[in-house]
Amino acid sequence: MLSIDDVVGDVKISNALTECEANLEENKENVAMLLKDRKQNLSSLQTEKIKIQAKIRDTRRNINEHLDKIEAQVLNELTKLEEMHTSKIQELVALLEQKEHEIKEMQGSLIALKDSASDLQIFLSMKRTEKLTSSDNEYLQSICLGDDLNNISLSVELDKTLKDIEKIIPTFGRVVTRADPCGIVLKKRKVKQAQIHISNVRSIDSIRLNLIKSI
Repeated sequence: MLSIDDVVGDVKISNALTECEANLEENKENVAMLLKDRKQNLSSLQTEKIKIQAKIRDTRRNINEHLDKIEAQVLNELTKLEEMHTSKIQELVALLEQKEHEIKEMQGSLIALKDSASDLQIFLSMKRTEKLTSSDNEYLQSICLGDDLNNISLSVELDKTLKDIEKIIPTFGRVVTRADPCGIVLKKRKVKQAQIHISNVRSIDSIRLNLIKSI
């Protein structure tokens, strides 16, 4: 039966110890390689997040710019139409106010003549007033028969796409996860049978130690 000293005597220079140390170094390198890969994945996730955020913001900005553009177009159209119709109505209002002023003056003149003028003067003034009144009546009739008294109103017909935008575009998009297979190949040394340069060496698990009692 072998003593423990016989078994472990040459272990420091044994192939088994060399193999054990090599395996540890190999595992350390593999762990370092895996750690590097995972840390790179963490870094790439942060980079991709920043890129996606920028893409979303750019898309939103483009949408906003387009909406601002078409909003400005319709508001510009609204302003032009309102100014055009306002100008036409104000022009007619000015003519009617002038006509109103002329009629009031004729009324005042006729009342004044009744109090101080002769019958002939009143007659002549009345005839002139009747002529002007007839002309004014024709003018007013032409206004009524034309388009100048049309009641102008403005409204907007929004594009159907804009009204149904929540249905047409229910989401801004979705973030997709892609899992690519790992391309890492772990380092793996050839398994060698470690042998200790001792004849008839057995597994250490099968060695029984005998206590030699000295007297």
